[in-house]
Amino acid sequence: MKNIILLLALLLITFSSANAQEVSTVPPTDKDLEGDLKFLKSGKSTEEKSFDEDLRIKKYDLEKGLSLDSFSTADDGSRISILYHINSNPMKLAGISGFEFEYAKKFDHAWWEFYFAQTTATFSNIADDNGQFLTSTSTEVDEQNLTTSTLGTGLSYRTSLIQTLFASDNLFETVAAYVNYNKTSTDLGDSYSGFGMKADFGLHYRTSESFHWGGKFSYNLAQVKRAEITENETSSAKSLLLQWTTFAIDLSYYF
Repeated sequence: MKNIILLLALLLITFSSANAQEVSTVPPTDKDLEGDLKFLKSGKSTEEKSFDEDLRIKKYDLEKGLSLDSFSTADDGSRISILYHINSNPMKLAGISGFEFEYAKKFDHAWWEFYFAQTTATFSNIADDNGQFLTSTSTEVDEQNLTTSTLGTGLSYRTSLIQTLFASDNLFETVAAYVNYNKTSTDLGDSYSGFGMKADFGLHYRTSESFHWGGKFSYNLAQVKRAEITENETSSAKSLLLQWTTFAIDLSYYF
């Protein structure tokens, strides 16, 4: 009986070893290879991608076993950006247009940004007639162009939350808030000025160590005033509340 038990034990061990060897020789699936490639490219887990604003971008040839050019955005120092804005309302694209130039300096996890922008818009797209243009018809007021020049500064933050949805180490998003000063001229002759704010949300693709391109939504709000025309004129009688939302194409250079 003792010999029979020993024989059964040997047979069980032999069968288990054979199964283990068979499993280990099964070739990896495409999904396994994709996961291995993703790990080799970035070396970051999903949790790290959600909250780590620095991108570690690597190009890896899995077939040849070669690590190609790679870089980390932790080395970024400064950035200049050029943006072209259009109306975010697709039914009134021509109602708002403009350009923007940005300079940004990186400090730890945030970017300190300075920008200049010039926006041209029809009155009806960014303001409401509050009875200031007494000598003009409502149609003339609504169809006139307003040109606003803006100087502003603020902070932006870069994250990689988007990488939890799309398998690309090159994608990232930005959020930013600014305060600004605005000067606005109108076709009907009045000039206005005043302070405002801007909030941005952008989605971008890092093409190389020095460049990215992307898109950005911007919300602008400003209260501007003109000079008094009559004595004791109220503040509301000489003010305009400007607010508009645009979509911009963004091209940026890092150095």
